Amino acid sequence: MGTKYVVVPYSALKVGDKRMVLPGATKESLKSLPEFKYTTSP
Repeated sequence: MGTKYVVVPYSALKVGDKRMVLPGATKESLKSLPEFKYTTSP
């Protein structure tokens, strides 16, 4: 499995017990999210 950064709204995350969780997320649902790409300065 490769690495892919995805866009997730912060408000969708639940934080607790030193973990961040995206409730209801599955591998398939995460794969369908838009990929996040860092921009480089000119």
